[in-house]
Amino acid sequence: MAREAVVVEAVRTAVGKRGGGLSTAHAADLSADVLRALAHRAGIDPAVVDDVIWGCVGQLGDQSANIGRYAVLAAGWPESVPGTTINRACGSSQQAFEFAVHAVRSGAMDVVVAGGVEVMSRVPLGSTRAGGIPYGPRVLARYDDFSFNQGESAERIAQRWGFSRAALDEYASRSHELAAAAIDGGAFEYRNDPDKTAGSRNEQGWSTLGDIGRLDAEGFLYLSDRRTDLIISGGVNIYPREVEEALIGHPAVADVAVIGVPDPEMGQSVLAVVQPAGSEPGSADLAAELIAHCRGRLAGFKCPRAVEFVAELPRTPTGKLLRRQLRAERHPG
Repeated sequence: MAREAVVVEAVRTAVGKRGGGLSTAHAADLSADVLRALAHRAGIDPAVVDDVIWGCVGQLGDQSANIGRYAVLAAGWPESVPGTTINRACGSSQQAFEFAVHAVRSGAMDVVVAGGVEVMSRVPLGSTRAGGIPYGPRVLARYDDFSFNQGESAERIAQRWGFSRAALDEYASRSHELAAAAIDGGAFEYRNDPDKTAGSRNEQGWSTLGDIGRLDAEGFLYLSDRRTDLIISGGVNIYPREVEEALIGHPAVADVAVIGVPDPEMGQSVLAVVQPAGSEPGSADLAAELIAHCRGRLAGFKCPRAVEFVAELPRTPTGKLLRRQLRAERHPG
C-alpha cells in the first residue's frame, strides 16, 4: 500500500519582472534563498532531505550545469544532500513536485524538496533554442517543420477537438470552484491535529493557513510570519522569522529560534534561543555581539532582549523545530 505524502511547507520569492529588483540575482543564489527560508520556516534540519528536485526550462548559462544541485550548495546545505534538475517545459516545477510525491509514496524517500527557478532577465525565454537544431531533423520532418509554438499549438488543439473559448473558460472557472469548495468543505486539514484544523477556519467556514502579510503600495502581498508565532511586545507586532533571518547570517550561529516570553512591562519580550556554530559554547560576550548584529539590521524594538544558548534545538525525528516546546519550557502552563 502506498504511503501518504503531505506538504509540510511552501515558500516562494516575491513576484518579479524583467529588469526588476531580482533581475541581478543569480539563479543558484535566488534558489538558495528559497531553500534556506523553506528549511527555517518548516523547522527542519536540511541534512534530513533525501533529494531536491528543481524545475528549470532555460538550462543555459547561469542556469546550466544542474542548477538544482548548485542551489543546494549555495544554500549552505550539507554536501550529502543531492539535487537534480528537470525540464518539462512550463510544467517543470509541477513535475518536480509530482516526482517528489512519487518518491515519498513509494517509500524510496522520506523528505523531498521540489521547486524551480527561471531568471528570465538573465536567461531570456527561448534562448536555449537559439542555436543548433533544437528538435532534431527527424522530428521536424515528421511535423512538416512546425515551430512547436505553444500559442499556435493551443489554437490547433482547440480547432481539432472543437473546444470553444466559452467552454474552456467555463472549464477553468469550474476548476477554481471545485478547489474553493474543497478548501471550504474541510477537504484539507492539519495532520493529526483537529484543534488546529478547527482554528484555521472562520465563522463562514473559510480556511486560512494562519499567515500574516502586508500589501505594498503596488498591491503586492508579502507574507511576514505565522499568527501562532507572532510576538506582541508593548503593543507592537514582532515577526520572529525576520529576527531569525538576521541572526542566522552571523557566522557564530548554527541554528536559532526566536520566541516571545512573558514580560511584566511589555507583555512579551523577544528571546533568541541559539545553537552556536562549532564546539565553542555561548557566552555573555557572544550574546551581546548577536544583539548588536541585529541592531545593525533591524529596528531596535525587534531585537532580542536576551539570548539563550543551547547545545541543540529540540526537533522531531524528521527535523521539524519544536517551537511550541521551547515556549512551554520557558513558560509552563
